Amino acid sequence: MMNTILYKYRSLDNFKFLVDIFLNKRLYAGDYKSMNDPMEGVYRFNKHKVSAEFRATILGDKRDLRFCSLSADADNKLLWAHYANGHNGISIGVLPQDIDDSDIRAMNYSPDPLKITEESEHVDARKVLSYKNEIWVYENEVRVFTMRDFVEVKIVEVIFGKRVSHSDKQMLKKLISTIDNQIAFRDEDESK
Repeated sequence: MMNTILYKYRSLDNFKFLVDIFLNKRLYAGDYKSMNDPMEGVYRFNKHKVSAEFRATILGDKRDLRFCSLSADADNKLLWAHYANGHNGISIGVLPQDIDDSDIRAMNYSPDPLKITEESEHVDARKVLSYKNEIWVYENEVRVFTMRDFVEVKIVEVIFGKRVSHSDKQMLKKLISTIDNQIAFRDEDESK
């Protein structure tokens, strides 16, 4: 997974945060409560078979854990529409740095929340936070888990959405190349 380029779709609207990504080579990692899905981190259990202590451990770990949501897809029309201001943004191709492979997880999509018991193998907050309702499957999401506020990344490429103006592209290319001249640029729908 560490050699797989993952993608962060971004609007150009909050320029300060956008520049921070390139200057500091990092992506923000939020907690599960700050995500756009209110069902984030929900799981099912039988209260007679799962102790309050076990549930409290999972809850505490979920509160402490942060993650960055990325996609395995470089060119996903719905992600362009939802997260890159209707194709008027960018998709940033990154390689997470200083992260164990076990902290990078592809999402599992299901019609039902994860069901756990104390006998469930390897149940922890990362596993709970790696399940989403199947309506989100189009995102092809990969999560990078951390205890920090940011995930360090190597930025490999920037893909411009179809609606990014020529002048904005030129300005961003110049700015980003000044920071790191190894980053490649291309347009949405353009092959590598």
